[in-house]
Amino acid sequence: MSGNDGPARRFDTSFRCYPAAVLGRGELNYSGMIILPPSALEKLTRLRIAYPMVFELHNVPQQKMTHAGVLEFIAEEKRVYLPHWMMRTLSLKAGELVQIKSTAIPSGSFIKLQPQSTSFITAISDPKGVLENALRRFSTLTKGDKFQFLCKGDIFEIAVLDVKPQHQSGGISCLDTDLEVDFAPPLDYAEPVLTTTTTDTGSGGPGSLVGGGRVTPFTQERSMAKRIGYSALAAPVISTASPQPLRLPSGTLFFGYPIKPVKAGGDKEAEEKKPSMFSSGGGQTLRDATNKKRKYEDINGKGTKSD
Repeated sequence: MSGNDGPARRFDTSFRCYPAAVLGRGELNYSGMIILPPSALEKLTRLRIAYPMVFELHNVPQQKMTHAGVLEFIAEEKRVYLPHWMMRTLSLKAGELVQIKSTAIPSGSFIKLQPQSTSFITAISDPKGVLENALRRFSTLTKGDKFQFLCKGDIFEIAVLDVKPQHQSGGISCLDTDLEVDFAPPLDYAEPVLTTTTTDTGSGGPGSLVGGGRVTPFTQERSMAKRIGYSALAAPVISTASPQPLRLPSGTLFFGYPIKPVKAGGDKEAEEKKPSMFSSGGGQTLRDATNKKRKYEDINGKGTKSD
């Protein structure tokens, strides 16, 4: 391990980086922490670097940078173990050099995050609560990071779009601070397309657009039924959901049902044989005509015996 103490007594050392899975510490992948060798702790102690320790991680050839905290000092000498997402953010491969510098960054007051998949809002019932719990494993966050966290066996990726207060390094501390979190729509989120339909009628053949929408099979079927006179051939469909319609012969007027007491069968038949009051203008019945005939014969002396 080679070191270089600057005039400001700053820790500045390069290590060979490896993913945390190599060390058998898979949980490190869902945090913002790194694992350094014991010699790094000795040097940090001599430099009197204050806790909590925060570091800048640089991929110098790629000119990429992020921040991290330190979890433990148990790595082999000249090695550092990083979360998988951190190596990807820095475009580092296993065994490549990463420059690590001690630094100080302000406590964060605001952060804007963007889930990389809509599953973050569809699969998690309380996204903000879950994220708040996940951020406890992160001592720092940097604009441009794409960190990961684990929830119920699923891995979720979040991009850091913005941080406040602004700092030249683009990083903030997440320790002991009230951090306001804002969410951007997920990266793969698409606004739902609203389709509108109208009931205006129009002309057109099968498959053409009618009233702003394509003709449906039901519309074509209804037109075919009309052409073959299906309504006249098919038996009427009796619906039990509503009262039955009153069916009267053509030209008959209906003024409502008369309220009459129930009559015997014979009286009903005799009543049906009576001519309608509208069949003659006299308003007479057959029985009235018979009585008048008998009265006329009595007056003229017919129907009596002669002496």
